Amino acid sequence: LRSFALLSYQLPGLIVGSLTRTSIQHAVDSGVDSAAIVAYLERNAHPLMAAQTPVLPETVVNQIHLWAKERSRMAADRCKLYDAFDSLRRFDEACTYAREIGAHLWSRRFPEERNLHKCSLAVRAEAHGSMKSFLRAAA
Repeated sequence: LRSFALLSYQLPGLIVGSLTRTSIQHAVDSGVDSAAIVAYLERNAHPLMAAQTPVLPETVVNQIHLWAKERSRMAADRCKLYDAFDSLRRFDEACTYAREIGAHLWSRRFPEERNLHKCSLAVRAEAHGSMKSFLRAAA
């Protein structure tokens, strides 16, 4: 319980605590997943709560899962950005190659040749050498 709740009071047969974003995320960082937290709370609920269906309010369960997922919503990767392509065809070839080698992270393409300067491709930093070789060979 202490791994995911901030305990305020502990009496015989009664524990008062708070679930917060910080406490849930600390538990997740320590290896406790949100399903385990919910299961623990349901297993150890007061008998009056345990008699209800569902045992825990849906909003509480959803919030626990949302706070746990906040840690994995976005990941940062070192990357290289390419944005000086001489044609849309070359841009498309570079995107295809990046996908083939598993380095494609993000790309933005505009259909008109006049917007070529806005086309961008982000690839994993470790693939920069391969991408550079591909772009030079195709030139």
